Amino acid sequence: MISEEHFKNLQKSAPKVADNIHEITERTFTLLLDAHPELKVLFKDVSREYPREFGSAVLALSSLIDRPDKLQLFAEKFKAMHPSVSPEAFGLMFEALLRAMKQVMGLKAPPKAINAWDAAITHFREHYL
Repeated sequence: MISEEHFKNLQKSAPKVADNIHEITERTFTLLLDAHPELKVLFKDVSREYPREFGSAVLALSSLIDRPDKLQLFAEKFKAMHPSVSPEAFGLMFEALLRAMKQVMGLKAPPKAINAWDAAITHFREHYL
């Protein structure tokens, strides 16, 4: 589990992230694929809706992080969306997501909010992916 403080900051920042999720996810994949062009093959056959779907999954994480049973089901669906993505590639993807959040949100995302998202993503990766 993540700390109570991280949980509160995650919940507090989730609406602001939701308001900017389209731009965040678009930026995530730009950052990811610019830094790691070798990963383009993993995303060559995804639908045009993929960034929106990924954004919905990111937002779902904020509402499920304190519910291990639901988080396990979510993880299974998330992995099914990404059958060829390795744990290392997931790590790169989530690092790009956090960088994109910082860039898009700017001052609207104080360090405690980014730290909360980082804690939630780290918990998800380490325990469910």
